[in-house]
Amino acid sequence: SSGINAEYGYDDRIAHLPCCWACKECDNHSITVGYNDNDCNRCRPEETSNENRTACFTTRLHYITPSTSIFLGAVPVIGVGSIAVIVISAVIFRNEERPIIKASDPGYLYMLLFGSFIGMAASFMPLLKPSLWTCSFEYILVLICGTIV
Repeated sequence: SSGINAEYGYDDRIAHLPCCWACKECDNHSITVGYNDNDCNRCRPEETSNENRTACFTTRLHYITPSTSIFLGAVPVIGVGSIAVIVISAVIFRNEERPIIKASDPGYLYMLLFGSFIGMAASFMPLLKPSLWTCSFEYILVLICGTIV
């Protein structure tokens, strides 16, 4: 101990100079159990600390649902982007014999559009309830999109 009295939620082991000590506030998700406690104790992963860092409480989880504004704003953008990729692919397919498309290498254009489509699918995944499968699938889609594009 440093000999100073740190308040609740503060750790007194931070030295500014060799002779002087100051109390440092415990970070979020950490608490002090008693007055003049020398350690900040971590809360469990599903918990967070209160404002004065004296107690841990369970964090309430909020999921994006189809009725939230984030969902209602993101889904149309993803849909329009996906439709745009399909329309551009159709235009390239119908005009594959034109010189400008041949010069651009249609195979490369299709790969870019496919990668963009995969990116659209990956951007939809965070809107779903988190689970091992949705997070893994999102990770894989982002890797595929990044590799292709």
